[in-house]
Amino acid sequence: MTKPAKAFPREGILNLLTGESDRGCALVAGEALNELLGSMLERLFVEGKAGRELLDGGNAPLGTFSSRIKACFALGLTTSDEHHDLDAIRKVRNSAAHFGEGNLFSFSNEHTVEQCRVLRTMSPPYMKKIEARMGVRGQFIGRVVALHIGIGNRRERVRRSETPAPTLVFAVTSRSGGVASTAWLEARDEEDATAKATERQPGCKVTKVERSA
Repeated sequence: MTKPAKAFPREGILNLLTGESDRGCALVAGEALNELLGSMLERLFVEGKAGRELLDGGNAPLGTFSSRIKACFALGLTTSDEHHDLDAIRKVRNSAAHFGEGNLFSFSNEHTVEQCRVLRTMSPPYMKKIEARMGVRGQFIGRVVALHIGIGNRRERVRRSETPAPTLVFAVTSRSGGVASTAWLEARDEEDATAKATERQPGCKVTKVERSA
C-alpha cells in the first residue's frame, strides 16, 4: 500500500477545510494544492538557488498556481483529470479571493455550484457523511482531499535531479611512422578517457589538460 504524503497528512487538510468559512475553505484548498504542486516541482530540480528562483519570488516563472498546474501536467506529473480539476479549483479560489463590494462568496451561490459541478475526481468513501451534511461544499472538500492524497503520494516518488559531473579534457598523443600527433578528448575521468582513447588508438598516451582559471 502506498503511504500518504508525509508533508500533507489527510487529517490535516480535511480538518482545515471543514473548519473554515466558505471563503476560507476555497482559499485554503487552492493554497494547499498550490504548495503541493510547487513542492513536487521543487523535487525535480537540482538543489540550489536556480531551482528556488523558478518557484519563489514575484517574477518567478513557476510562482503562480496557474503556471504550476500547467508545468506539472506538461511534465507528466498529473493526469488529464487532475489537470482539469486543479484548474477548476483555481477558478473557485480566484472567485473567493475577490473581496469587492457585493461579492458574498458561498458554496450555495449558483456560480460556485456550477464551478464545482465540473470536478471529475471521486471523493474518498469516508467523505460520504460529510458530503451529505455539507452539500456542495462537502463535495468540493472531498475532491480536494482526494487530489491532495493522490498527488501527495506521487510527490513522494519524484526523485531529485543531480548536477551532471563536470567533463574533463584530455590530450591523446599517438605516433605513426615516427610522427607524433595529438587529439583532444572529453571524458568523465582519466580511466574513462584511457578506455575511450585506447579503443581508438592502442598504445596512445593520455594526459589530463589543466584548465586555466
